[in-house]
Amino acid sequence: MATPNRLTDTQKREDRSTRKRLLDAATRAFAEYGFQGASLRSIAEDAGVGFGLIRYHFGSKAALWTATMSHLYENLITLRNTFDFDPSRDFRLQVKEHLREIVLASLHNAEIRKICIQESLANSERYEALLDTNIKVFIESARNYFEELRSLSIASELSASEMHYLAHVMTAANQSEPKEVGLILHADDEAELIEMEVDLLWRLIVSPDPDHEALPDASD
Repeated sequence: MATPNRLTDTQKREDRSTRKRLLDAATRAFAEYGFQGASLRSIAEDAGVGFGLIRYHFGSKAALWTATMSHLYENLITLRNTFDFDPSRDFRLQVKEHLREIVLASLHNAEIRKICIQESLANSERYEALLDTNIKVFIESARNYFEELRSLSIASELSASEMHYLAHVMTAANQSEPKEVGLILHADDEAELIEMEVDLLWRLIVSPDPDHEALPDASD
């Protein structure tokens, strides 16, 4: 009787693996070609699975798009939920660590911004539905983080919404125009760009530590 259970568990793992490969392939396709231009057969081929498995797991192209965006935003929310504060360490330095993770995620996950820009410009119903669901949940999660900075008395005079706006603008620029951002900040490579952006955002949203020297001037 043990063998059928093991096979069932194996099948579940295979289903999860197949679903993830399809979501990853769909992410690339929707970012590159848009909803209309993306081919389900090409997505299946890219994922290395049969075309019928798209129907099995998602049912339709629209459902695959919705699942793809949910997957992408769930990943961002999961990252946000790792941003805990250790009371035994400097809160301000922990914020800098969190910001580094945010900047890295924005540079290495540009597809989500490309898809959102396409859908926003098209004024699509898909994007309107996304705003009311995944994006709204993500915004609330991010706002909670910046509210936490204020509760810890380490935030600048900016409101939580203003801090979130600054972080959003920076990460959105990274995802849509990373090379232009590098030119603006005179960054020689991605590693330098990351540190410059982290430091800039940190200076804007974190108040100076009154027990230490003022933060050094960031000007050239």
